[in-house]
Amino acid sequence: MAIVQLARHLDANRDRALTAALVERRLYDIAITGDGALDVRDARVTRALSLHDAPGCFRALTIARATVTVLRATTPARSLIVQSAAFLDDPTRWIAVLFREKLPTDLTTVVPSVTADGVFRLDTTPGTPAPTPATS
Repeated sequence: MAIVQLARHLDANRDRALTAALVERRLYDIAITGDGALDVRDARVTRALSLHDAPGCFRALTIARATVTVLRATTPARSLIVQSAAFLDDPTRWIAVLFREKLPTDLTTVVPSVTADGVFRLDTTPGTPAPTPATS
């Protein structure tokens, strides 16, 4: 899922300098604990926010950013659970968005463990079909 998310962001932003800099990336398995998460996959939440066609409406970057900005500023939520924009048809594929300024100074209470979980490489040659896992 990380590769698909990165590829989606690179495609949406089309920043060739950024793409060239992201040749190799390490993946991490991050455990998150705590309360204060707002699940934006929940239809009751999107209805309360008057969002139509959720989660499809989040394909529009302006709607996604505006929604996060409003929720960050006007709710006590310390994090959001959002559906992966790369897998809008599968709510089991989600991403946690943490609001750093709302978390405790000691992050170990929220992120008790971080484990390296592999590496992948992007081939930034024009016309290359997809990223591939690293072999080393």
